[in-house]
Amino acid sequence: MRALGQIIYQAAPCAYYVGGSVRDGILKRRSADIDLALPKNFVKPASVKLARLLRASAFEMDAGFCVWRVTLKTGLQIDLSALIGKDIYEDLRRRDFTVNAMACPTAALPLVDVDAQGRVLLKNLKKAQVIDLNGGFADIKAKTIRANAANIFTEDPLRLLRAFRAAAELNFKIAPATLAQIKKHSALISKPAGERVQEELKRIFAQNNTAARLADMDKARLLTAVFPALEDQKTTARVYYGKGGVFTHTLLVAQRVEYLLNHLKTVYPQFYKRLLPFVGDAALYKMAALLHDIAKPKTAKVIKDRLRFFYHEEKGAKM
Repeated sequence: MRALGQIIYQAAPCAYYVGGSVRDGILKRRSADIDLALPKNFVKPASVKLARLLRASAFEMDAGFCVWRVTLKTGLQIDLSALIGKDIYEDLRRRDFTVNAMACPTAALPLVDVDAQGRVLLKNLKKAQVIDLNGGFADIKAKTIRANAANIFTEDPLRLLRAFRAAAELNFKIAPATLAQIKKHSALISKPAGERVQEELKRIFAQNNTAARLADMDKARLLTAVFPALEDQKTTARVYYGKGGVFTHTLLVAQRVEYLLNHLKTVYPQFYKRLLPFVGDAALYKMAALLHDIAKPKTAKVIKDRLRFFYHEEKGAKM
């Protein structure tokens, strides 16, 4: 499989490695798949030829956008997509973030290394081989997620969440100007299909730094745009919980649950082995923490000079 780069070039000599696999190659981290961009007329024949050479399967993923996928027995996926625009330069200008807006021609024959789990690494990428229009190399070095153009969030509002997902997965920060753009367009997150939003959220919640990302998402007005019911928590029980009301408590619970999940052995040295089978889905626990008091604003009542939230658990479960 060490000759994979040569096989890809043989099948798709006019293609470019793009997106995450190039970024991850520069970071020396493995990717789950490979993305190739090439002229539309070559997508299908290159996919079929690549599948034949690799003894893999090829199928059309999206007829409208001309996307094909080649799947290897190892689990590695290679997606071949039509260039957006007339050439690779126009294509890169329309991508989401600068760290994803880089390309390397297959003709450069980078060493494509695949491990036993089917994860891939483009090795020994040279800066001279990579097309970088908007400072992707510099932003990788600075560990920064930066919008690649002014209109990326209006073109596809899911990118509002994708910015935080990329920051969480790479442990990068989001550039202040990009955060300002997210804040301006946060309401647009209601437009993408729920399944797409869910996938981005699951990937954010699967990281071990979710709590900090939730706080950042709230500052950008994105968190309550995704979960409008959380907005009412900010003005509920401020005397009891302090500034931010129930919402401050909610973020703290999410933070502490994440701490427990990240430090299970430290917190429960005697019992952590017995607990391990129950905490495999960390994302689910953290999502539950975020939503555990979702109904407190709707159930808040002052009874005998005390603020009570009777049956908020039942109502919250239904919500």
